[in-house]
Amino acid sequence: MPNLVPMVQIDLDKERHLKFDLNALCEIEILTGQSFSDLDASMQTIRIVLWAGLIHEDADLTLQDVGKLIHGGNLAEVNRAVSEAFGATMPDGDADAEPAKNPNSSTGLDSGPSGATI
Repeated sequence: MPNLVPMVQIDLDKERHLKFDLNALCEIEILTGQSFSDLDASMQTIRIVLWAGLIHEDADLTLQDVGKLIHGGNLAEVNRAVSEAFGATMPDGDADAEPAKNPNSSTGLDSGPSGATI
């Protein structure tokens, strides 16, 4: 079976690979009690997200194990790698698709002072 979910390499205690498949996303929601779209940026959430992205290659990895891998010196790298892995997992919008038009919205062409007031 081909690996359909992209992975992002991250160097922690050793070379590891983040992968956010549906199982990882469900684990994040279960442990945080938050919808994926509502995640906060707390330290607990960062640890949970990193753990969920790593367990595909090490099922014995615990939250405490992952917490020992994160420190002030690599927190920015962890955030970068997690962001990249999430970005690689999420579908891109269709760049060629035209946005839906709201017939009640203004284009702004008729806004501002009228010619009579200038």
